[in-house]
Amino acid sequence: MDERKFTFLAQILKRFLDKRSADVAVFSFAGVTLAYWIYCRYNWSKEYQQAQKMNLALHSVMLNEGVKKTNDV
Repeated sequence: MDERKFTFLAQILKRFLDKRSADVAVFSFAGVTLAYWIYCRYNWSKEYQQAQKMNLALHSVMLNEGVKKTNDV
């Protein structure tokens, strides 16, 4: 009878550990995916802002091209 109790407890423990390892795997995957997405989103946002600044500077240069500057002095 003690052997049956031991094997039953071993089966329960094995199921618990299998479930726990699956939980750890899923949460690890989700954490790494979220961290990578945040990193990529941050870099995309930074590059987008730089492109907007370059676009604005280029636009102002194009608007001022051919305009004679006058010296008020």
